[in-house]
Amino acid sequence: MAELTDQDRDEIREVVEQKWVAAGLARDWGASMALCTEDFVYMPQDNPVLHGKAEAQAWLDGFPDLKTFSQEVVDISGDTELAVGRCTFEVSFEADGQEVSGVGKGLAAMSRQSGEWLMSAVCFNWDAPLFPAE
Repeated sequence: MAELTDQDRDEIREVVEQKWVAAGLARDWGASMALCTEDFVYMPQDNPVLHGKAEAQAWLDGFPDLKTFSQEVVDISGDTELAVGRCTFEVSFEADGQEVSGVGKGLAAMSRQSGEWLMSAVCFNWDAPLFPAE
């Protein structure tokens, strides 16, 4: 396989940093799923693995409205067919009448299909618990 080009890296950054974030802020989970492969695997923290776009979208439907959300890709490795992007994120949302904010990190496995980069798997976790232990 050929090495990733600067254009590949720019396209992956656009998917993760701009398109995914914009869809999340708009609660447009259909747009989020359009950025994913048909066999997409989503691994949110403290939840079972979600297989396929329908399961991922159903989980996202239950997520609170995002007030703020940003992601930054800090590393991309792979080749022109399969790449992994490592990112950090910041997010805030309202839960049970209080604003909750947090930072974390994620991994996105990306595969090139029909000339465009799509996410085939995503996992993330928070850097610190969002809610204090009781």
